[in-house]
Amino acid sequence: MNVLILAALTRELVPIQNHLVFVYKNKPGVNLNFKKIPVGSRSHKVDMKNYMVEKPVDIIINAGTAGSVSTDLQLLDIFFPTHILDVKNHVVSLELSKSVLRLTPGHWKAGTLFTSKKPVLSSKRKNEIARDYRADAVDMEAYPIARACAAVSIPFVSLKVISDTSDSSTMTIFMRNLEKAVKKLSIQLEVFIEILLKKEGTLF
Repeated sequence: MNVLILAALTRELVPIQNHLVFVYKNKPGVNLNFKKIPVGSRSHKVDMKNYMVEKPVDIIINAGTAGSVSTDLQLLDIFFPTHILDVKNHVVSLELSKSVLRLTPGHWKAGTLFTSKKPVLSSKRKNEIARDYRADAVDMEAYPIARACAAVSIPFVSLKVISDTSDSSTMTIFMRNLEKAVKKLSIQLEVFIEILLKKEGTLF
């Protein structure tokens, strides 16, 4: 299984890569690739050719942090979106995520992810996103990647860890919890890869 993992921040990507390479370095059947992707307004013009690797990928995983805009998502929760939308309310439905949802750990939370072109720093803006888009969490990169994958029929999922809550001072909470959040996400990515390995041949 050839997996491409995309993350927006070096402080997300490096710990994830270190953990997964250590876990899978001597395990056959898993080929892991890692690339950094742009965020915000820079992320909205995506050419998938920039992210291709030597062998065709079986699945692309966008891994990283997200901010909660819902009281149902608390700090360090694992969020597994089934839909991703942008500011124009264009929606990408993640069919693979929906098909494997029942196989994921019970503590993972599913829902809708909103991708913003700008940082969402205030509780007021988070409340607006929750109200106007019926979203559960916000990030700055997943939607254009999801759209680009859908256009070329590459299976795509996003796995997020909540790094700040709907009522929090975003940057302060984010910086304080980033290391802990990414460590938890790295372990849950391992869990997800194991789910894929068990179902390989039936999912994509």
